[in-house]
Amino acid sequence: MNKDVVTDPGIYREMSVQEYDLIPAVRRTFLWDLYHQSPGHAIYNSTHRKPKKAWDDGTMVHTSLLQPEEFPRQYVVMPPFEKDPENVKADGAAPSPENAKRTKFYQAKVKMFEGMVESTSATVVTQADYDMAYGIGKSVREHEVASRFFKRGTSNEAVVVARDPETDLLMKIRCDCLVEGGMPTAADVKTAASAHPEHFRHAVKKWGYYFQDSFYRKVLRLAGLKNPNFLFIVGEKAPPYPVSVYECQSTTGKLGDLHVAKALKRYKQCAAAGEWPFYGSGIQTIELSDFDLRELEDG
Repeated sequence: MNKDVVTDPGIYREMSVQEYDLIPAVRRTFLWDLYHQSPGHAIYNSTHRKPKKAWDDGTMVHTSLLQPEEFPRQYVVMPPFEKDPENVKADGAAPSPENAKRTKFYQAKVKMFEGMVESTSATVVTQADYDMAYGIGKSVREHEVASRFFKRGTSNEAVVVARDPETDLLMKIRCDCLVEGGMPTAADVKTAASAHPEHFRHAVKKWGYYFQDSFYRKVLRLAGLKNPNFLFIVGEKAPPYPVSVYECQSTTGKLGDLHVAKALKRYKQCAAAGEWPFYGSGIQTIELSDFDLRELEDG
């Protein structure tokens, strides 16, 4: 193992994503896949998961928020070559809107532009994505509550490593910001189609944010932070890019704690046996709940 790879519990600042990935510890995404799908899915997803648009959006927003001066250097907008008057078909006719990006003129312009940008290491994005990331970053910095977590006294993108005393497993998290003084608080910035409370409530269940809340708080506590808070800072991806800040209630947190503990135990069992099953190899019995049966009778 590389001697520079972190293996000790603690709080680490200014650690790159590449260094974080090398830490031999359990991360929340793997544990959530194991819990709500199966150990087999967790193993498969860890090596086959393809980058999603949401992750690209999140990376852009983080740059806009944490490094606003670097944002225009790291991202450049693709010019609207499809709207250029010279963008015509081989017969000289104007292409239809749906075919405007299929012409030789457009493809040549895009290739030339990408070649120019390649030497700068910048990423080419659409105007809509650029505006979204810039808008959310600006909204967070101007938000009465959210802005407090990205000022002096915070550690942006801090990495925290801790060992679970029940399973002896090493765990790791990466916080968008971490305030250690006073009331310890960590926060994670997320993008969403809607930052409305009702919509985010559904996301807490669907995407396992309640599980993330418990996992992060557990790691923070074990790292020595007393009664840490964990907040979700949610930016809406359409103008005017409103921002909301949420935290899970205690009842939700207790359920998350149970699920995280169960997932860690299952992880250790699978690792010890060297087996990462999917849904089981034998015949399993399915029994409908009373609610399901009543629904079938009513139908």
